[in-house]
Order: sequence, then structure tokens, then C-alpha cells
Amino acid sequence: MTYWHNYEFRHELRSVAARFPKTYAKVGKILQEKGYLDYQKDFKNQTKTDIFREWLGILQYMPKHVIPYEGMGNNKKWGEYDWTKITQGLA
Repeated sequence: MTYWHNYEFRHELRSVAARFPKTYAKVGKILQEKGYLDYQKDFKNQTKTDIFREWLGILQYMPKHVIPYEGMGNNKKWGEYDWTKITQGLA
């Protein structure tokens, strides 16, 4: 499995990649096409703004039915989470 997301989002997205591989790949493709992941070509010069922008794209394009923490026994869907704390931490 090749991950397209930033390491910062490993807890939120690795189980998504494992349990919903087509959805994970589709979201990554959308973000790549829209330029959200262009900063990854030059890791040395990535900024907090690049990572924040990627996170906003993930929030926007991840389907609401995806269960991000299912492997940890939590069956809440993506759309049921309040992602404010993570978003504020990145801002």
C-alpha cells in the first residue's frame, strides 16, 4: 500500500486506506488533480499551510460514510466526527 497522505494524518487515514482502498485512492486522486498534494514533490520546503490545505481537502472530499477508526472498535462515520480540534491544531 502506498499512502498519498501526509504522515500527520496517519491515525485518521491508514485504517481508511486498509478498509476502503478504492475510496482512499479516489480521494487521493481528486486531491492530486486539484493540486492539494503538489507540495509533496518538495518535502524539504513543505509548510504548515500545505499540510493544512491538504487536510481541508481531505475533509471536503472524504465520503461521509467512511469509518476512520473501525480498527479501534469505533464505528462512528466520518460525517459524524467533529474535526474542529484537529483542524485548529493545524491552523
